[in-house]
Amino acid sequence: MLSLLSYLYLLILKIRLFLYEKRILRSRSLGLKTISIGNITTGGTGKTPVTILFSKLLSEKNLKVCVLTRGYKRKNPRKSILVSKYGEILADAEIAGDEPLEIARKTKASVIADANRIRAASWAIENLKPDVFLLDDAFQHLKVHRDLNIVLIDALNPFGNYKLLPAGILREPLSSLQRADVFLLTKTNLVEPNELVEIEKIIRLFNPSASIFRAEIEIEKIRNLKNETEAKNLSKQNFLAVCGIANPESFFRLLQKHEFNLTGKISFPDHHAYSAKDVEKISFLAKKKKADAILVTAKDAVKLERLNLSSEYFVVETSFKFSEDFTSMILQTISQKSHPRD
Repeated sequence: MLSLLSYLYLLILKIRLFLYEKRILRSRSLGLKTISIGNITTGGTGKTPVTILFSKLLSEKNLKVCVLTRGYKRKNPRKSILVSKYGEILADAEIAGDEPLEIARKTKASVIADANRIRAASWAIENLKPDVFLLDDAFQHLKVHRDLNIVLIDALNPFGNYKLLPAGILREPLSSLQRADVFLLTKTNLVEPNELVEIEKIIRLFNPSASIFRAEIEIEKIRNLKNETEAKNLSKQNFLAVCGIANPESFFRLLQKHEFNLTGKISFPDHHAYSAKDVEKISFLAKKKKADAILVTAKDAVKLERLNLSSEYFVVETSFKFSEDFTSMILQTISQKSHPRD
Protein backbone atom coordinates (compact mmCIF):
# COMPACT_ATOMS: atom_id res chain seq x y z
CA MET A 1 0.00 0.00 0.00
CA LEU A 2 2.78 2.44 0.92
CA SER A 3 4.63 1.61 -2.29
CA LEU A 4 1.50 2.39 -4.30
CA LEU A 5 1.10 5.73 -2.52
CA SER A 6 4.78 6.49 -3.18
CA TYR A 7 4.20 5.78 -6.90
CA LEU A 8 1.22 8.17 -6.99
CA TYR A 9 3.28 10.75 -5.13
CA LEU A 10 6.04 10.37 -7.75
CA LEU A 11 3.58 10.93 -10.59
CA ILE A 12 2.38 14.18 -9.00
CA LEU A 13 5.97 15.29 -8.46
CA LYS A 14 6.95 14.58 -12.06
CA ILE A 15 4.00 16.54 -13.42
CA ARG A 16 4.85 19.49 -11.18
CA LEU A 17 8.54 19.45 -12.09
CA PHE A 18 7.67 19.16 -15.80
CA LEU A 19 5.44 22.23 -15.59
CA TYR A 20 8.27 24.27 -14.07
CA GLU A 21 10.85 22.86 -16.49
CA LYS A 22 8.71 23.89 -19.48
CA ARG A 23 8.00 27.26 -17.79
CA ILE A 24 4.27 26.66 -17.81
CA LEU A 25 4.62 27.36 -14.10
CA ARG A 26 7.29 29.97 -13.34
CA SER A 27 9.53 30.84 -10.44
CA ARG A 28 9.24 34.41 -9.25
CA SER A 29 11.98 36.61 -7.89
CA LEU A 30 11.45 38.04 -4.41
CA GLY A 31 13.21 41.24 -5.48
CA LEU A 32 16.26 40.75 -3.26
CA LYS A 33 19.16 38.33 -2.95
CA THR A 34 17.67 34.99 -1.92
CA ILE A 35 19.39 31.94 -0.48
CA SER A 36 17.45 28.70 -0.06
CA ILE A 37 18.40 26.21 2.65
CA GLY A 38 16.60 22.92 2.15
CA ASN A 39 16.86 19.17 1.85
CA ILE A 40 15.54 16.26 -0.15
CA THR A 41 14.40 14.24 2.87
CA THR A 42 11.76 14.80 5.54
CA GLY A 43 14.00 16.44 8.11
CA GLY A 44 16.87 16.02 10.50
CA THR A 45 19.54 17.56 8.29
CA GLY A 46 20.13 20.66 10.43
CA LYS A 47 18.38 23.37 8.45
CA THR A 48 17.60 25.43 11.55
CA PRO A 49 21.16 25.67 12.94
CA VAL A 50 22.50 26.37 9.44
CA THR A 51 19.91 29.11 8.94
CA ILE A 52 20.93 30.57 12.30
CA LEU A 53 24.61 30.55 11.31
CA PHE A 54 23.88 32.20 7.96
CA SER A 55 21.76 34.85 9.68
CA LYS A 56 24.56 35.64 12.11
CA LEU A 57 27.18 35.68 9.35
CA LEU A 58 25.22 38.14 7.22
CA SER A 59 24.21 40.31 10.17
CA GLU A 60 27.87 40.64 11.09
CA LYS A 61 28.36 42.15 7.62
CA ASN A 62 25.75 44.81 8.51
CA LEU A 63 23.12 43.22 6.30
CA LYS A 64 19.46 43.19 7.36
CA VAL A 65 18.36 39.57 7.12
CA CYS A 66 14.80 38.32 6.76
CA VAL A 67 14.13 34.61 7.24
CA LEU A 68 11.07 33.26 5.45
CA THR A 69 9.81 29.96 6.82
CA ARG A 70 6.62 27.95 6.82
CA GLY A 71 6.58 27.28 10.57
CA TYR A 72 5.63 23.62 10.58
CA LYS A 73 2.92 22.44 13.04
CA ARG A 74 2.18 25.94 14.34
CA LYS A 75 -1.27 27.15 15.29
CA ASN A 76 -3.22 28.62 12.34
CA PRO A 77 -0.66 27.55 9.67
CA ARG A 78 -2.38 29.59 6.95
CA LYS A 79 -1.85 32.82 8.85
CA SER A 80 1.20 35.00 8.24
CA ILE A 81 3.06 35.64 11.50
CA LEU A 82 5.85 38.13 12.16
CA VAL A 83 7.84 36.09 14.65
CA SER A 84 10.53 38.72 15.23
CA LYS A 85 11.66 42.09 13.97
CA TYR A 86 15.44 42.32 13.92
CA GLY A 87 15.86 40.71 17.33
CA GLU A 88 12.55 41.75 18.94
CA ILE A 89 10.52 38.60 19.67
CA LEU A 90 6.84 39.02 18.79
CA ALA A 91 5.36 35.49 19.00
CA ASP A 92 5.59 32.28 21.01
CA ALA A 93 6.23 28.69 19.91
CA GLU A 94 2.55 27.80 19.62
CA ILE A 95 1.81 30.65 17.21
CA ALA A 96 5.16 30.79 15.42
CA GLY A 97 6.32 27.18 15.45
CA ASP A 98 9.33 25.80 17.31
CA GLU A 99 11.99 26.33 14.64
CA PRO A 100 11.01 29.92 13.65
CA LEU A 101 11.08 30.92 17.33
CA GLU A 102 14.49 29.29 17.81
CA ILE A 103 15.85 31.22 14.80
CA ALA A 104 14.31 34.45 16.10
CA ARG A 105 15.81 34.05 19.57
CA LYS A 106 19.31 33.31 18.36
CA THR A 107 19.68 35.91 15.62
CA LYS A 108 19.09 39.56 14.81
CA ALA A 109 17.09 38.63 11.73
CA SER A 110 13.44 39.32 11.12
CA VAL A 111 11.56 36.03 10.92
CA ILE A 112 8.23 35.54 9.13
CA ALA A 113 6.26 32.30 9.33
CA ASP A 114 4.12 32.01 6.21
CA ALA A 115 3.54 29.15 3.77
CA ASN A 116 3.27 31.80 1.03
CA ARG A 117 6.86 33.01 0.74
CA ILE A 118 6.01 35.49 -2.04
CA ARG A 119 3.34 37.19 0.07
CA ALA A 120 5.68 37.27 3.07
CA ALA A 121 8.55 38.71 1.02
CA SER A 122 6.38 41.45 -0.46
CA TRP A 123 5.23 42.48 3.00
CA ALA A 124 8.78 42.35 4.35
CA ILE A 125 10.19 44.60 1.60
CA GLU A 126 7.54 47.20 2.32
CA ASN A 127 7.65 47.06 6.11
CA LEU A 128 11.06 45.70 7.14
CA LYS A 129 13.38 46.88 4.32
CA PRO A 130 15.68 43.81 4.43
CA ASP A 131 18.83 43.35 2.33
CA VAL A 132 18.63 39.58 1.86
CA PHE A 133 16.14 36.73 2.22
CA LEU A 134 16.94 33.32 3.69
CA LEU A 135 14.42 30.67 2.71
CA ASP A 136 14.19 28.00 5.40
CA ASP A 137 13.22 24.54 4.10
CA ALA A 138 12.54 25.69 0.55
CA PHE A 139 14.18 23.21 -1.85
CA GLN A 140 10.70 22.06 -2.92
CA HIS A 141 9.29 25.61 -3.01
CA LEU A 142 9.71 26.08 -6.75
CA LYS A 143 7.49 29.17 -6.87
CA VAL A 144 10.44 31.26 -5.67
CA HIS A 145 13.64 31.96 -7.61
CA ARG A 146 16.79 31.70 -5.52
CA ASP A 147 20.30 32.98 -6.15
CA LEU A 148 21.81 30.04 -4.29
CA ASN A 149 20.13 26.67 -3.82
CA ILE A 150 21.75 24.83 -0.90
CA VAL A 151 20.78 21.24 -0.10
CA LEU A 152 21.68 19.75 3.26
CA ILE A 153 22.37 16.02 3.53
CA ASP A 154 22.34 14.30 6.94
CA ALA A 155 25.47 12.14 7.01
CA LEU A 156 23.83 9.81 9.55
CA ASN A 157 20.82 9.08 7.37
CA PRO A 158 21.34 10.66 3.95
CA PHE A 159 18.55 9.08 1.90
CA GLY A 160 16.81 6.58 4.19
CA ASN A 161 15.71 3.49 2.31
CA TYR A 162 15.89 5.44 -1.02
CA LYS A 163 12.08 5.41 -1.26
CA LEU A 164 9.72 8.35 -1.65
CA LEU A 165 7.11 9.34 0.89
CA PRO A 166 5.26 7.68 2.49
CA ALA A 167 7.24 4.45 2.03
CA GLY A 168 10.51 6.30 2.72
CA ILE A 169 11.85 9.70 3.77
CA LEU A 170 12.57 11.15 0.32
CA ARG A 171 10.52 14.21 -0.62
CA GLU A 172 11.72 13.93 -4.22
CA PRO A 173 13.59 11.35 -6.31
CA LEU A 174 17.37 11.59 -6.14
CA SER A 175 17.40 12.93 -9.70
CA SER A 176 16.16 16.23 -8.22
CA LEU A 177 19.60 16.72 -6.69
CA GLN A 178 20.57 18.16 -10.07
CA ARG A 179 18.77 21.40 -9.10
CA ALA A 180 21.16 22.13 -6.23
CA ASP A 181 23.99 24.63 -6.54
CA VAL A 182 25.72 23.51 -3.34
CA PHE A 183 25.58 20.51 -1.03
CA LEU A 184 26.39 20.61 2.67
CA LEU A 185 26.91 17.26 4.40
CA THR A 186 25.99 17.75 8.05
CA LYS A 187 27.01 15.93 11.25
CA THR A 188 30.02 14.54 9.45
CA ASN A 189 31.93 13.98 12.71
CA LEU A 190 29.34 11.39 13.79
CA VAL A 191 30.10 8.94 10.97
CA GLU A 192 33.16 7.22 9.52
CA PRO A 193 35.11 8.93 6.67
CA ASN A 194 34.34 6.12 4.21
CA GLU A 195 30.61 6.73 4.71
CA LEU A 196 31.06 10.35 3.63
CA VAL A 197 32.89 9.24 0.49
CA GLU A 198 29.97 6.96 -0.44
CA ILE A 199 27.44 9.77 0.07
CA GLU A 200 29.47 12.08 -2.16
CA LYS A 201 29.63 9.38 -4.85
CA ILE A 202 25.83 9.16 -4.89
CA ILE A 203 25.51 12.95 -5.11
CA ARG A 204 27.95 13.02 -8.03
CA LEU A 205 25.83 10.51 -9.96
CA PHE A 206 23.06 13.09 -10.15
CA ASN A 207 24.98 16.35 -9.91
CA PRO A 208 28.60 16.22 -11.14
CA SER A 209 29.30 19.95 -10.90
CA ALA A 210 27.87 21.33 -7.65
CA SER A 211 30.24 22.12 -4.79
CA ILE A 212 30.17 19.77 -1.82
CA PHE A 213 31.10 20.96 1.67
CA ARG A 214 31.13 19.25 5.05
CA ALA A 215 29.90 20.50 8.42
CA GLU A 216 30.64 19.05 11.85
CA ILE A 217 28.08 19.35 14.62
CA GLU A 218 29.34 20.58 17.97
CA ILE A 219 27.92 21.43 21.36
CA GLU A 220 28.04 25.19 21.72
CA LYS A 221 26.89 25.30 25.33
CA ILE A 222 24.53 23.67 27.81
CA ARG A 223 22.11 25.82 29.77
CA ASN A 224 19.62 25.29 32.56
CA LEU A 225 16.12 25.50 31.09
CA LYS A 226 14.63 27.24 34.13
CA ASN A 227 17.15 29.93 34.97
CA GLU A 228 19.09 30.16 31.66
CA THR A 229 22.45 29.84 33.42
CA GLU A 230 25.21 27.97 31.64
CA ALA A 231 25.75 24.50 33.06
CA LYS A 232 29.23 23.20 33.75
CA ASN A 233 30.86 20.20 35.43
CA LEU A 234 28.20 17.71 34.34
CA SER A 235 30.53 14.77 33.83
CA LYS A 236 29.58 13.01 37.08
CA GLN A 237 25.82 13.21 36.59
CA ASN A 238 23.47 10.66 35.06
CA PHE A 239 21.10 11.89 32.33
CA LEU A 240 17.94 10.97 30.51
CA ALA A 241 18.14 12.20 26.90
CA VAL A 242 14.83 13.43 25.44
CA CYS A 243 14.08 14.83 21.99
CA GLY A 244 11.35 15.34 19.43
CA ILE A 245 13.34 15.73 16.22
CA ALA A 246 13.43 14.03 12.83
CA ASN A 247 16.61 12.06 13.54
CA PRO A 248 16.84 11.41 17.30
CA GLU A 249 19.84 9.12 16.83
CA SER A 250 21.97 12.15 15.89
CA PHE A 251 21.21 13.79 19.26
CA PHE A 252 21.92 10.61 21.21
CA ARG A 253 25.13 9.91 19.31
CA LEU A 254 26.38 13.47 19.85
CA LEU A 255 25.85 13.16 23.61
CA GLN A 256 27.62 9.81 23.68
CA LYS A 257 30.49 11.23 21.64
CA HIS A 258 30.91 13.88 24.34
CA GLU A 259 30.82 11.12 26.97
CA PHE A 260 27.63 12.07 28.77
CA ASN A 261 26.47 9.25 31.00
CA LEU A 262 23.06 8.41 29.54
CA THR A 263 20.98 6.05 31.64
CA GLY A 264 18.02 6.31 29.31
CA LYS A 265 16.71 7.77 26.05
CA ILE A 266 13.25 8.73 24.88
CA SER A 267 12.18 10.19 21.54
CA PHE A 268 8.96 11.82 20.43
CA PRO A 269 7.78 12.59 16.87
CA ASP A 270 9.38 15.53 15.08
CA HIS A 271 7.91 18.91 16.12
CA HIS A 272 6.13 17.21 19.03
CA ALA A 273 3.87 19.51 21.07
CA TYR A 274 4.74 18.54 24.64
CA SER A 275 1.91 18.22 27.17
CA ALA A 276 1.74 17.92 30.95
CA LYS A 277 1.22 14.18 30.46
CA ASP A 278 4.45 13.96 28.48
CA VAL A 279 6.32 15.74 31.27
CA GLU A 280 4.95 13.24 33.79
CA LYS A 281 6.10 10.39 31.57
CA ILE A 282 9.58 11.93 31.26
CA SER A 283 9.87 12.48 35.04
CA PHE A 284 8.74 8.91 35.73
CA LEU A 285 11.30 7.48 33.33
CA ALA A 286 14.05 9.72 34.75
CA LYS A 287 13.40 8.34 38.23
CA LYS A 288 13.22 4.79 36.93
CA LYS A 289 16.53 5.18 35.11
CA LYS A 290 18.10 6.97 38.10
CA ALA A 291 18.85 10.07 36.06
CA ASP A 292 19.88 13.24 37.90
CA ALA A 293 18.64 15.52 35.12
CA ILE A 294 17.21 15.58 31.61
CA LEU A 295 18.96 16.69 28.41
CA VAL A 296 16.86 18.16 25.58
CA THR A 297 17.47 19.96 22.29
CA ALA A 298 16.90 23.69 21.79
CA LYS A 299 14.02 22.82 19.46
CA ASP A 300 12.28 20.94 22.28
CA ALA A 301 13.09 23.58 24.89
CA VAL A 302 10.90 26.29 23.33
CA LYS A 303 7.85 24.07 23.89
CA LEU A 304 8.82 22.59 27.25
CA GLU A 305 9.57 25.93 28.92
CA ARG A 306 5.89 26.86 29.16
CA LEU A 307 5.08 23.70 31.16
CA ASN A 308 5.45 22.99 34.87
CA LEU A 309 8.73 21.08 35.09
CA SER A 310 9.51 19.38 38.38
CA SER A 311 12.69 17.72 37.12
CA GLU A 312 15.88 19.55 36.20
CA TYR A 313 16.21 20.13 32.46
CA PHE A 314 19.34 21.13 30.57
CA VAL A 315 19.24 22.43 27.00
CA VAL A 316 21.99 21.24 24.64
CA GLU A 317 22.71 24.11 22.25
CA THR A 318 24.39 22.89 19.07
CA SER A 319 25.88 24.56 16.03
CA PHE A 320 27.72 23.56 12.88
CA LYS A 321 31.35 24.16 12.06
CA PHE A 322 32.21 24.49 8.39
CA SER A 323 35.13 25.67 6.29
CA GLU A 324 36.04 29.25 5.46
CA ASP A 325 35.56 28.35 1.78
CA PHE A 326 31.89 27.69 2.46
CA THR A 327 31.54 31.01 4.30
CA SER A 328 33.27 32.85 1.46
CA MET A 329 30.94 31.29 -1.08
CA ILE A 330 27.89 32.57 0.82
CA LEU A 331 29.27 36.11 1.03
CA GLN A 332 30.32 36.07 -2.62
CA THR A 333 26.80 35.10 -3.66
CA ILE A 334 25.36 38.05 -1.75
CA SER A 335 27.83 40.47 -3.34
CA GLN A 336 27.18 39.32 -6.91
CA LYS A 337 24.50 40.85 -9.08
CA SER A 338 21.26 38.93 -9.24
CA HIS A 339 19.61 37.83 -12.48
CA PRO A 340 16.07 37.06 -11.35
CA ARG A 341 13.57 35.13 -13.43
CA ASP A 342 9.91 36.04 -13.64
